[in-house]
Amino acid sequence: LSGTLESFSKPGNLGQFNEQFYYQSRNYHYKFYGKELEIVDGSANWFQEGLRNLRSRLADVYEAHLQEQEAGMIKAMVLGEKSGMDAKIKELYRQNGIGHLIAISGLHITMVAGGFYKVLEQFGSSKKCSSILTILFIWLYGLMTGFSVSTNRAVVMMMLSLIAGIVGRTYDMPTALSISGIIILAQKPMLCMDSGFLLSFGAILGIGVANPILTKGLELVKTREELRLEKKSKKNKSAFVKFKDSMQETVKKSLLASLSVQIVTLPVILSSYYEIPLYGVILNIVVIPLMSILLGTALMGGIVGILFPFMPFLSRFFMGSVHIILNLYEELGKMARSLPFSRIIVGKPELWQVGMYYALLVCLLYLLYAMD
Repeated sequence: LSGTLESFSKPGNLGQFNEQFYYQSRNYHYKFYGKELEIVDGSANWFQEGLRNLRSRLADVYEAHLQEQEAGMIKAMVLGEKSGMDAKIKELYRQNGIGHLIAISGLHITMVAGGFYKVLEQFGSSKKCSSILTILFIWLYGLMTGFSVSTNRAVVMMMLSLIAGIVGRTYDMPTALSISGIIILAQKPMLCMDSGFLLSFGAILGIGVANPILTKGLELVKTREELRLEKKSKKNKSAFVKFKDSMQETVKKSLLASLSVQIVTLPVILSSYYEIPLYGVILNIVVIPLMSILLGTALMGGIVGILFPFMPFLSRFFMGSVHIILNLYEELGKMARSLPFSRIIVGKPELWQVGMYYALLVCLLYLLYAMD
């Protein structure tokens, strides 16, 4: 290549996108504008080329059977390809606190790995063999999708979970999270200040640490007499009432989990976007359960489209669910944004305010954890 080598630009105003930090944190130190190109070696890496071709063929299936905007969204969710995303829809997701759906993260990897593991079990594979093949599969999937920060973290944690099962050890979430953080930062140390890294790890701390403690705290609010009456009343309830109570308990747990993530990641969200998506906690209760259907049908539609290109109606059958769910997400986002106080703009907090917030949060969680 011959051309011009340039440094990345620094922000000229407060709050402006920091191009230099963004790319240097991902181990890119210069940008190059090529004028002339000459191929001196025509050999190719068959392994990487195979993954690239698979990703390209899946993208072609989505583009063929979905509208342009929908194809752009599903390529981001399944393949990690964000260049075709509609900027307005991306901003709609972000403003409503559901932007994490776009990034390939723990939710996506868990569903992909779980689905693959179950398929292997159906074919009679042993647990040990299924675990080993699933580890290989999710590593290849992460490699194909580009191993973003959230993908890298999720893949490492899932691999450690499966390895724990193979060697007969108990999976420990904090240890797995720490190991994944060490692996990521060993490759790209500057990511420790990246909002994507902080949000990804903060969300897991919210689910794995804050959520169990807050759940315990809520149980302590109930008196022993209330718990006794509650346990006694369960025996006399009808099937419908039991089902209704079960649904209420599920919604309550989902709401608490979403709230736990929100309180841990709040300072990072404010430091990055300067606003709070007020209805994001509630919206996530609706959109997250539908992600299993969305990802499952999108993957099945893509695979069927590659294997049976002469039967396009099969892919269209699966893509129908993708179309419905993506449109539902968009309509829910628009409805939430139209509600009063949907976005509370508070500005960027000072460093001392962030430190004080986390200090108080840690103290509160410790007190709840220490209570009997």
